[in-house]
Amino acid sequence: MSSLPSFSKSSSRGLSPATVGHATHGHAADSSQRLMHLSMARTHAHVIDCIPIDFVEPLKPKLRIIADRVSKMRSAQLALQKLKKHESDGTFPAQLGSMHLPSFQTSKEFTEASPEAWKTFNDHFAAAKKQLLTDAIAVRTLEVAELQRISDLEHAHGEVHEAAKEIYAAQLTTGKHPTWNQDGTIGAWVNNPAIVLIGERFLHDLPTFVNRIIAIENSRWDAEHAKAGAKVALKEAADVQMADATAGSSKTPDQTDKELAAALKRLGFSKPPGNPTAGGSKKKPAAKKGSATTQKKKVSSTSRGAQPHRLPKPLGKKPANKKGKSRRN
Repeated sequence: MSSLPSFSKSSSRGLSPATVGHATHGHAADSSQRLMHLSMARTHAHVIDCIPIDFVEPLKPKLRIIADRVSKMRSAQLALQKLKKHESDGTFPAQLGSMHLPSFQTSKEFTEASPEAWKTFNDHFAAAKKQLLTDAIAVRTLEVAELQRISDLEHAHGEVHEAAKEIYAAQLTTGKHPTWNQDGTIGAWVNNPAIVLIGERFLHDLPTFVNRIIAIENSRWDAEHAKAGAKVALKEAADVQMADATAGSSKTPDQTDKELAAALKRLGFSKPPGNPTAGGSKKKPAAKKGSATTQKKKVSSTSRGAQPHRLPKPLGKKPANKKGKSRRN
């Protein structure tokens, strides 16, 4: 008995949400007890696995659409925040920043006589860019409002609930259960109690499934947003440190040497201690006798005046007589 608690703990950690959910679905009459396993679901796939098998395939694409809508809503919110930051900072996004002031060539005489002629045109162009940024913020605001409306739990649940009711009705029609007469014959066909139990409980618990899909997607976006914010803060801190380091070492080596020489001169030193050649011209030290440089020169001079090396004559052979000389008798 003492090993049972540790076994239960390790088993519960290794079980999936679907395993726990399907195990408790049959005997747990209370909805809160049946849905405790959904708190373990961390991904969209975990929630899908907890759905009764007859509802999975028809509802899977609809739940995927709900998750995609939440993702699009968060993306639109992020884009709206960036546009508002551009407006407050007096800058423009890339779409508007790439719009350059049009240039129209005019004669030199007219430009010199009327240098302010294009001022109104330039002011209108700058105002137009600001107005375009304002219009873009307005459009993004409408997009976020619409995505929030269709991603709301009440709206999302309504779409999925209608599909789940149709599936449940089809199961009741095709899954009838017979009743038996005392003589062993079939009396009437009634709704299957197992199908009724599973279907009624799932329709009752469906809002929690939809809410969990929305919560998982929001949690993913919150984690990514926090990670991106930490990277930006780290980059800004590194840029500040680099700027401080650059400001502290802005002097060139020549300036540092001049200041050092002036300070030593005030202290009575003509040259920095430990550097006897400072302030004067650097001379190459003379080569000592017997040094490697001298020996190298001697070897090179000797090799230039030496005779070429001749191979020894082969033994046992006499030189051949020259042409034109006769042999002696």
